[in-house]
This record gives sequence, structure tokens and C-alpha cells, in this order.
Amino acid sequence: MPVRWPALPVARSGDTRSGARSGHGYCFNERHCFSPTGLSGPGNYPPSALARQLFERGPGRRRNAAGRRAGGALRRHSGRVERKGAALTHPTPRVVVTGLGLRGPGVASPDELWALLQNPVPPPPARVRSYPQSGDVLGYAVDDVPGPSDSRLERLALAAFDDASADAGLTAEALTFAGISFGTTHGRIDLFESSADEQARAEPLYSIGEALARLHGCYGPIQLYSTACSASLTAIGMAAEVLRDGRAEVMIVGGAEIFSDVAMASFTRLGGLDPERCRPFHQERQGAVFGEGAAFLILETEEHALARRAPRPPYCTIEGFGWSCDAHHATAPEPSGRALRLAACDALARAGLTSAHIDCVIPHGTGTRLNDEAEAHLLRDLIAGERPSVPVLPLKAFIGHGAGAAGVFGCIAAALICRHQWVPSANCARPEYPLNFGGQAAGEGKIGHVLVNAYAFGGNNASLILGSA
Repeated sequence: MPVRWPALPVARSGDTRSGARSGHGYCFNERHCFSPTGLSGPGNYPPSALARQLFERGPGRRRNAAGRRAGGALRRHSGRVERKGAALTHPTPRVVVTGLGLRGPGVASPDELWALLQNPVPPPPARVRSYPQSGDVLGYAVDDVPGPSDSRLERLALAAFDDASADAGLTAEALTFAGISFGTTHGRIDLFESSADEQARAEPLYSIGEALARLHGCYGPIQLYSTACSASLTAIGMAAEVLRDGRAEVMIVGGAEIFSDVAMASFTRLGGLDPERCRPFHQERQGAVFGEGAAFLILETEEHALARRAPRPPYCTIEGFGWSCDAHHATAPEPSGRALRLAACDALARAGLTSAHIDCVIPHGTGTRLNDEAEAHLLRDLIAGERPSVPVLPLKAFIGHGAGAAGVFGCIAAALICRHQWVPSANCARPEYPLNFGGQAAGEGKIGHVLVNAYAFGGNNASLILGSA
């Protein structure tokens, strides 16, 4: 029997109850407003207003008109942000990551991914396609796995889903009350490209989420995001909102992508593929190199994880999610990085943080000229200007560009960094930008928060902040 979830409170005119929702986001009254950045103004600040002030005035602590540092120190308690002498500012449930699972290029577990990131030289890609006019196309392929599906993408997703659920120690009862949030660009593109059946070619993307829910008996909310390369990061951010709203007890969040002739041919025509290897932020980079795979996170409130006696401590927390859309160009980012900065500032505001709290960055870093240039503007402005030692780890140099699954792979890397408390070196021999690609050794300083970025065609930009548990 399907589970009936409680209806959400609806914000009406004059309704300032904490947690009431409207079409424009949360309604905060003065008792529940927050100003974690020391920005001036009366109480009623939804996160979007804080993001705007961060964006317009710049990140970090700011001085007021008298030239003094604005605001007091921040205190964090169980996912809530408080200011000394002020009212409660962020009374939302703390969302934690309790399980990880993946099937990636050359790796079949989070431990194998962590070992891969410690290689002094990232593994080279192999030929995965060849076209008459443009020649070979390189990529990072994933071995197939057995499973109850005709689609290789779905089989990989099912394997990663099962691994994440087992890692979190979820029982069949817990899965019954779980929701699913999933991100992909092409979905089961292998069936589409290999079938002449019109019905198979017209299959909707959301059928993947339905299949995962049906096979595991999940009756919670099902979400599917297809915003190209930002899809799975968006899925994670929105799943955290589902948990904070009380619409589910557990959200199983992931993304998956496999090689597509459509994508390969399109990027080849655009001149966006590197014929040698993926070299984000490198002086000699020539483009992206595709990767494939599937990855999942188990998200739940800290209260629920404690109540069910999860087998191990959380990997990390989900602190804040932000997004923007610049609509600058169909395939190129807005060159100044302005829209990317807005997404990052949105994430900081919703987390109650400033750029000074970011201790590591997993950038989008595709290796294309325009994308890396725009993101480098963001990182220099947001992080490196005041703290050039903050490590930047471009994950795609190791496993390629996973398209819609790139965000969730980045979050798994961030979760492992939070757990192990050190950052592997990116081994970028000739960086074009003054960023720290050399990593951070264990014991050099606490890694409290990691920023993960994912950007997509059409100007779909997403940023997520994960915190050490």
C-alpha cells in the first residue's frame, strides 16, 4: 500500500510561520531569519536575499559604514546556525550522508576511487569511438555488470544503488519509506540508439527512477533531473530539501551516464574533445574527455540515522545548495564567471557560511578552454584571492567527464575528503591559473567544508557545500 506523505504547509498572505512554503521559497519571520555573513538590514532574509548580498558585495566578512567588522562570531549546532546574542537562525534538520556506492572507470567502490586519486599520474583514457572525418575519440569506460535490465546504464545504476544501500545499512523497511532523486543527461541512451522501435525511442527519462523504486520497494518521492552536466548535483541539492521539508525519511540520490554516439558526435563537431587526455586548468588543455559510470549517496536526517542506529558515523553533511542560469549561450558559459559566482554565493547563503569557510573545491573543470577560464575567474574571486592555499581537485582528470553523473561523483570525492581529512594532489604539471592543485596533506589543517561545482549547457549552474560530520 502506498505511503501517504503529510501535506506541506502552504504560505498564504501574511503567513510567516517557520517552514511555510510559497512559490518563491521559504517564508522567514524575524525569529527565524538569519544574517550569518554580517550583512546589514532588518530580519526578513530568505536565502535568496543573502545570496544577492553576497553576490553584490562580494564574499567573506564585510565592513560596515563605520569601517568595523560587521556581526559576531558564528556558532554551529547540529546543522543550525546561530549568532551570539541573536535568535535561532537556521532551525532545519541536519542532513547527513550515510552511504556511498559507485561503478566508475576502473573503480567499483569508494575505497577504490580513493586509491585511484592517490596515483601520482592519472590513468590515460582509451579509444571508445572512431569517426571517419575526426578519427579516434578517447574516453574512460566502465565494465558492464549483470542485472535485471536491458539497459547497461540501468544495470550500472542498480549496482551502485545496491552498494550505497548496503553501505548505509538500510533495511527493507527503511527502503519502503525512502525516496529517489536521480540525475542524467541521456538516460537509457543505449536502448534509444540501438532500437528501431519507435516506442522504445520515445521512452521517458523518468522511467529510470520508477524502475529503481519498483525493484527496491521505495514508496517515497521520485525525482528526475535532466539538466545536462549539472543534473546529479541538482538531484542531491533538491533531495536534501525533501528531507528538510519532512517529505521523506531517506533519499537515495544518484546519477548515471554511458557513452552516447549523439554526445560523442556533437562534441566532436564542436571541437570540444581532447585527443590526448583530460587536463583541467592545464596550459595545453584542448577539451573534455568523456567518462561513464553510476554513483549514489544515501541522504537522511541525522535524527533518523541515529534512531535506526546506522552502522557507522556519517561521511559528511549537506550544508547548502545553490544554482543559477545565465542563458548566455547554448554551449558556452558566461565568460566572466558572474553566473557561476551567483550559484556559489547562493549555496554559501543557504548554508550560513562565507567563502572563508571553504577548505577545498571539487571544480567542474572539464578541460575545455571556455569552461575552465570562467570557473577560474570564480575560484580566484571567491577563494584564491584571500586564501590561495585552498586545494582544488579536478576529478575529471582521473575519471573523465561523467556528464549528468559528474556531480554525484564529485560529491563522493568530497565525502571521502571530509572523512579522511586530506586532499590528494591533482598533479597538474603546468597550471594556467594561480590555484593550488597540489592537495593538502593530513594534519595540515581541518577540512571543514568542501565546495562542489557542476555546470551545464544552457547556463545551468549548480554548487553544493558538504561539511565534515
